[in-house]
Amino acid sequence: MIHLHYFITRKPTLGEEEFHRYWRETHAPIVKRIPQLTGYLQTHRIPFASNNSTYDGEAEVWLADLEALASLRKAPEFLNGAARGPGRRKNALTLHAAS
Repeated sequence: MIHLHYFITRKPTLGEEEFHRYWRETHAPIVKRIPQLTGYLQTHRIPFASNNSTYDGEAEVWLADLEALASLRKAPEFLNGAARGPGRRKNALTLHAAS
């Protein structure tokens, strides 16, 4: 099992509310159509006085193995959807990967 973490920052051109709505309502449904993923979870930052995180959220993805990861990177659902298509709004978010 592979478990990847992506720490998300919104682009400065987007308001916080607009970004979270886009990420939750537009991007997430496209990601969930990628057949190689066995799990997908978004965690949205909750703003309050003591929160000093520079990230607006975290996305977690699960894949069965390295072959699934290699396959995902070639899949049309990824290439035309989450990576570059309508679900990846230009200047909407930046991914910071960790695993």
